[in-house]
Order: sequence, then C-alpha cells, then structure tokens
Amino acid sequence: MELKGETPQQVLEECLFSPPDPDHGRTREDQTDGIVIAKGLKPGRYTLVIDGKPVRTADAETWMNPPLFGSFIAWKGPWLDQAEKLRQTIVEKNRLYFNRWRPQNETYLFGFRKAEQGKNAVEIPQFDPLVEQLEKEIALQRLNEFEATLNQTQAAIVESEKRIHALGGQLAKTSPRLTTLVRTSDNPLLLQQLKSTLLTLELRRTELLSKFEPDYRPVQEIEKEIAQTQATIAAEEKAPVREEATDQNSIYQWLNQELAKAKAERVSLQGRAAETAQVVRTYREKAMALGQKAVGQQELMRDAKAAEGNYLLYLNKREEARISDELDRKRIVNVAIAEAATVPALPATSPWLFVLLGGPVAALLSVGAAFIADFLDPTLRTADEVEQLLNVSVLAAMPKGGR
Repeated sequence: MELKGETPQQVLEECLFSPPDPDHGRTREDQTDGIVIAKGLKPGRYTLVIDGKPVRTADAETWMNPPLFGSFIAWKGPWLDQAEKLRQTIVEKNRLYFNRWRPQNETYLFGFRKAEQGKNAVEIPQFDPLVEQLEKEIALQRLNEFEATLNQTQAAIVESEKRIHALGGQLAKTSPRLTTLVRTSDNPLLLQQLKSTLLTLELRRTELLSKFEPDYRPVQEIEKEIAQTQATIAAEEKAPVREEATDQNSIYQWLNQELAKAKAERVSLQGRAAETAQVVRTYREKAMALGQKAVGQQELMRDAKAAEGNYLLYLNKREEARISDELDRKRIVNVAIAEAATVPALPATSPWLFVLLGGPVAALLSVGAAFIADFLDPTLRTADEVEQLLNVSVLAAMPKGGR
C-alpha cells in the first residue's frame, strides 16, 4: 500500500473495518470501510495504490485529515473484494451445513415419517464433501490473508529496525546540551592580587638593593619572582575568563523520544507478528487436515465406485450363470445370438406419419358425417318438399331471419 504523487509516501496508519450489516438500510456507497491516514505530505494530489490498483485520489490535506465518516474510501480496494469473496464462501458453507443438519431431516428422512420422503435420505451424506470443500477454501483464504498480514508486519519490523538504527546513530552524534550564552571578561580580583604581589616584590627589591649588591643571591631571587609575577599578569590579561551557559538540546530530546517510540512500536510489531504466525500455523494445519480428509473421502468414493462395479459385475455373472443353468436344464445347447440388439437412432414411429395419415382420414370422416346428418334430418326446408311430401299448396313462406 502506498501513496503516489509528487513525493511517494508510505502509509503510517491503516484502519480496515469489516463489511456492514446489509439490514441496516445503508447502501455500500454510504459505508466507510477503511480510513488511511498519512503524515508529512507536501502540497499536491496523491493516489492511494493497493496491490498495484489505484483506489482513491485526493489532495494532501484530505490524506492527512480524512473524514471519519462518509464515503472517503467506500467499498473500494482489493482487500474488500477478498473479504466479499470470503463472506460469500462462508454463507454458502453455512447454507449447505444447515441443509445437512436441519431438524426436519430427523423427522421426514430418518424418523417416524420417513415413509413420506425417506427415499431422499441418500442425499444427506452428499452434503459432507461439499461442506468440507468450502471449509478448506475458507481456511486457505484466511491463511492467505494472515500470511499477507504477517509479511506486512515483518516488513514493518525491518523498517522499524532501520529507523531505530538511524535514530541511534543520529542520537550518538548529537549533544544532549547546547551552549546558549558565552561571555568573556577579565578576572579583576586575580589581577589586583597579582599587581599587589608585584608591588610588594619591587619594594623588597629596592630595599635589598639599598643594602646589598645586585649579584647578591636574595636580590636575584626577588628578581626571578618579579619576572614570574609580570609573566603571570601578562598571561591573565591575554586570556580573559570565559563564561558559558548551556540548556537541554531539543533535537536530542526529540531524537530520544522518537527512538523510544520506535522501540515500543518494534515490540508491538514483534508481538503482533508472533500472534499472526501462530494463527498462520493454525490455519495451515487446518488446511492440511482438511486436505488429507478430502483425499480420504476421494479414496472412499473410489472404493465405493469399485465396489459398485464389482457388485454389478457379480449380478451380470449370476444372471449369465442362471441362464446357462436354465438352458442346460432344458437341454438347449444350440442357442446363439445372431445379432446383438441396438438402440435405433430414430424412433420406430414418427409423429409426422400420424399427421400425414390422420389428415385425409379426418377429412373423409367429416364429409361422411355431414352427409349422414343431412340425410337423417327430418326438417322441411323448401316449398317443393312440402308439396311433394304433404300434397298441399304453400300459401305463404316466411324467410329465415324474419325478412
């Protein structure tokens, strides 16, 4: 996960929330699934890239102060695709598990009402391999997620180690205190004392010279003391007193605080890595156990199919033996199959044949029925028929319909 823009930055804090409950009445676009906070960005626009896919583009201020609610990063990113896939797998597994162990099965398939639907009991064991297959997929998906989390945590530990090393090296080069005031001045008390001593020595030398020769040893010693005192006075005048005031170095304190934070973060990351590694081992063992169980089920299914084939072969052999015994009992030995029966590609009777034959037959029957009905009808329709059959004249005739 990284921010790409004017200066690539690493995300400092990441919070991922689980998908919301769909019954809360909020749409996917209204939910906030994750908040990413970055620090120290320069002004400009940055794009969040996760697993090589761009997720969101915003300015630096938005990345450093994202909204806590709303759709800042709503339902986007590969991690939510993985979470949705895992959720659908879990839902499907729960559905199959419920159908396998629903309470009605005990009543209608195995209990006192099995006479109604007991034939469907053979389908119940078929749910077990489906449920175990989905459990294996769930374990593998969770294993991949935790392995990715473990890799990210280990990478963060390495980065934390580098940061601790860099801060330690910088801290070693930084002084804990800084000089805030430097003041230079003469030492008046010392100079006054030295000048007083010089004056005293000169007075003693004058007193000795008034009584003794210059090569007199005490006079020479006084001369040496006077020279040393004058050299000391000159040295003090050339090297004034230096006063310095120091205070705590804020940079040193900041480095020390950052080093303490980095060490605490490293300890936290190491603890998280240990817990994640334990979870990874657990899911890996679970996936291996489910894989071995699936292999065992496949072997059982192969054995069942082989046993079923052997049973069918046994039935065929037994039927052949029964036919052979029956032929031997009736002393029929010259029976042989002339031609094996085959399934025809087309049906023996085509529906089009019935259509072609039924059409003319139906037409003939309809015409014959019409003639018979007309012949058997006793109704008199014309005046000629009335005069012929009744021998009376027709005085008037009313047309059909009253016209």
